[in-house]
Amino acid sequence: MTARKLVNLGLLATVLIIAAVLWAFRPFNTAVVVRFQVRKGVSAHEIAKGLRQEGLIRSPWSFLVWAKLNRHKSVRPGVYELSRRSPGFLIYRTLLQGPPLVRITFPEGWTSRQMAALLESRGIVPSQDFLNIVDKEKREGFRFPDTYFFEQGLPA
Repeated sequence: MTARKLVNLGLLATVLIIAAVLWAFRPFNTAVVVRFQVRKGVSAHEIAKGLRQEGLIRSPWSFLVWAKLNRHKSVRPGVYELSRRSPGFLIYRTLLQGPPLVRITFPEGWTSRQMAALLESRGIVPSQDFLNIVDKEKREGFRFPDTYFFEQGLPA
């Protein structure tokens, strides 16, 4: 082979490799947002499998590659709202940052039942779990009217 053919063959191989990588990491589906929960102590493989089952990634390896490149930094447990259009590296980066916080304001004069109903309606905690803690720890009247930030879907 001549030098020119080798250069052309090398360029073609490079273009094909780049195209394969771009195809593997391209957005998966429509812009549907999915609520995805990461439980405490779950491995990267289990997270990748769950992401695949929810249709957020095509293949678990696209997520695991980013986990490996980042030396398996800890993914924070919680409930995330992830787009099906996000590539694996963006989903991984989102999971590293932690779940979004929900802003809740308890007005003055609210009872524990009203607070529990609001927390449940916003997906923070089931109202009965909140009321059980209030009763168990005798906390009625100890919650001050203020704005609080909570993570969604974690146990009380």
